[in-house]
Amino acid sequence: MNPKGKPSAHIPRWILRLQQYDFKVQHIRGSDNPADILPRQPLPFDAQISEEEKLAEGFINYVVAKGIPKAMTLRNSRRIGEGSDYKSSRRRHRQE
Repeated sequence: MNPKGKPSAHIPRWILRLQQYDFKVQHIRGSDNPADILPRQPLPFDAQISEEEKLAEGFINYVVAKGIPKAMTLRNSRRIGEGSDYKSSRRRHRQE
């Protein structure tokens, strides 16, 4: 991840999907965090995603792709995701 460049497309999608939750991110070293096989296992045939779920996922991906301005930086996305007023935070940043 390049902190000065434009974020890759998946980061703004994560921000949009996760901003509705109240959580704290905590780093766990790889040696203390054994790999979990469940996300790597394919779904059984009877548990495949329905057409309705595929349509909903496609709609969400479209909204995410079209809903974030191309010029928006990761920093701006974080400000908006945190619920802060963008204009007032911009003024504060200029004053600093």
